[in-house]
Amino acid sequence: MFYNPDNSTILKSKNEIRRAVPNKSFPASIPDEVVLGEGYYYLEDELPDYNPASERVAKSGVIFDEKSGKYCQAYTVEPLPEDIVSKRLEAEKNAKKLEIRDDFQRVRSMASEALGAEVNFGEKHIANLSGLIKTLDAGETTEFRIFDNTFVTSTREQLELLEIEMLQNLHALYARKWELEGLVANALTISEIVEINW
Repeated sequence: MFYNPDNSTILKSKNEIRRAVPNKSFPASIPDEVVLGEGYYYLEDELPDYNPASERVAKSGVIFDEKSGKYCQAYTVEPLPEDIVSKRLEAEKNAKKLEIRDDFQRVRSMASEALGAEVNFGEKHIANLSGLIKTLDAGETTEFRIFDNTFVTSTREQLELLEIEMLQNLHALYARKWELEGLVANALTISEIVEINW
């Protein structure tokens, strides 16, 4: 960008010099030197650091930086209106709650000490396992399908231990889910919410 301090005009591109100086002919491809020769200077334009979740930037004129010897686009950082911040915060909280729910539902397997294998996991699997256990007598064995779709020979007692492991794991998962949901509910800023992960 270019800036003319005499008339305070800003050119976003070199081609805009045609409109700024309409009575003069310019080559098809305008070199920087031609624009600079018309009283324009390079204009530095860099946004300041700000938090887009709670702040916005507004242009506040052009300043001359004595140290660098350059003209710079000046900005002010302003807080967003409270109602906008509240709406954004609520939207982020809702999105994070859905993310936590999805992460919770994505847990599909667990390691079982009772069977020495990775097994399918979920409330449906616990209910199915409970039903299977009821059909077995003490000491009786059955072929039990594990996570990789192979089978392991398991006793009723092993399956009862597996059921306990599953229930404990399910309880731990719910506890983690509730913990994260509590953190989201109590978060005061969007940056806090972003840091909450499964």
